[in-house]
Amino acid sequence: MQKMCDVAQQRAMVSLIISTDHVHCRAVSTENQVNSDVQETVARLDPMTAGASEARI
Repeated sequence: MQKMCDVAQQRAMVSLIISTDHVHCRAVSTENQVNSDVQETVARLDPMTAGASEARI
C-alpha cells in the first residue's frame, strides 16, 4: 500500500513541476512580447533612442 502512495505522490509532483514550468514559460514569452512592443513604440517615437537601446541590449 505504501508503494502505491509513493508512486501517486511522485506523479503528483511531476505534474506540478510540469504545470509550473508551463506557466513560467508563458510568463516569459508574455514579457518578451511586452518588451518588443515597447521597443517598437520607442522606435516609432524616436529613431535615435531606439538605436541606443538596441545597442545597450
